[in-house]
Amino acid sequence: NDLMKLLTWMEHHRYRLDFISLSGLQEYQTYLVDLDYKQTSRARMLSAIRRLFQYLHREKVRADDPSALLVSPKLPQRLPKDISEEQVDALLDAPDPNDPVELRDKAMLELLYATGLRVTELVSLTMENISLRQGVVRVTGKGGKERLVPMGENAIDWIETFIQQGRPAL
Repeated sequence: NDLMKLLTWMEHHRYRLDFISLSGLQEYQTYLVDLDYKQTSRARMLSAIRRLFQYLHREKVRADDPSALLVSPKLPQRLPKDISEEQVDALLDAPDPNDPVELRDKAMLELLYATGLRVTELVSLTMENISLRQGVVRVTGKGGKERLVPMGENAIDWIETFIQQGRPAL
């Protein structure tokens, strides 16, 4: 595990947990870079190291926490993984429209699929934000910016079905 790697390295370099300094930990970070560990792996290892030294400081094994000043590696921005058309269909078909809660979920999934809303935008919607007649939803996005987003016919149909059949039962 990550901490065992640190402890093995420290033993080889004659460092001790109760006396290693910031520069010693930075030396270990350089060692990991030299071994070609990915940034994500080094970030995970650094997280474990920080927790260890926070614990040692809290338990008064150390008077300080040298890991607090370590710089985290820059992590690349990952794009979300896309899913196949079959997976989308399976997701949209999963809720049982005979169950009021699942009918609500079905309407929400159809709205997400039709509009591309963020989940946070979806769950903050109220009925006042939805115009079935005009086929649009008023969304407050990041930074408080308001926009009108068109809904597809399928989403409108499922929302209407939920309002008529599912909502009264909830």
